[in-house]
Amino acid sequence: MFKYEIEKMIKSKKYIIVFIAIFFLTIPDLISNWYSVLYPGHFNGYEWVTNPCKAAFLGNSSTGHIPQIIVEWLLPIILLIIGCDSATTEKKLNCKNIYIASVGRKKYYFTKLLASFIVPSVSMFIILIVNWLICLIVFRGGQTFASLEKQITQESSPFLYYQFQHPFLTYFVYILIFCLVVGVCAVMCQCISILTGDSKKTYLITFALWILQFATYPFLPNAIQPFTETSLPDTIWGIVRCLGITLIVFIVMCIVKRKKNDEI
Repeated sequence: MFKYEIEKMIKSKKYIIVFIAIFFLTIPDLISNWYSVLYPGHFNGYEWVTNPCKAAFLGNSSTGHIPQIIVEWLLPIILLIIGCDSATTEKKLNCKNIYIASVGRKKYYFTKLLASFIVPSVSMFIILIVNWLICLIVFRGGQTFASLEKQITQESSPFLYYQFQHPFLTYFVYILIFCLVVGVCAVMCQCISILTGDSKKTYLITFALWILQFATYPFLPNAIQPFTETSLPDTIWGIVRCLGITLIVFIVMCIVKRKKNDEI
């Protein structure tokens, strides 16, 4: 069942299209940074070249941050498109009961949630790592973080100062954090899909819960972006709230399904 869920998701045309689209969304930042500091006639020394970690996708170094806004703000919509609402789809196709009869309710739901976590998070990890490797090659020797590193001291902002002192470790950790958040959001999408059994309600509720984390403190975007002046406590609380919301949705799903004699 688990292998089937994984293969069903990654072999779908929607998943392939979305995967390619997100990968290409990581390119504009790279081109913009290359043109501004490495284009013939623009090079003034490596001290003015963007650090590879800042130039990479999570560094948010482009003007307007449009690619990041598309991926981050619309993440639940993207995840639902690639199949993190499969429970609703199978219910509409009247094949849900067949799967449950074959593997049991607990395994059916657990497998869906696990596949929903693994496929998006691993996919995003691959995209971010490839983008970072390209930046490491293109911006090899780059040093600057938009000159912010010259303004920050250990006393004024110790967490950001540490990031500037260890940019490669910092960026890799934030890749892991971002992929964790993607996986957690995917699980939330699947839980709501199981809970409602309705596509419109699933899209509406997941998007509302996601935007809530962007519009209220502690702001999630600040927690998943490196090299900003966000404090360590704000970063931790942003991630904890994201995990907490998904946990609450999961608990509600379990309670509702049991009350409806649809045991998990």
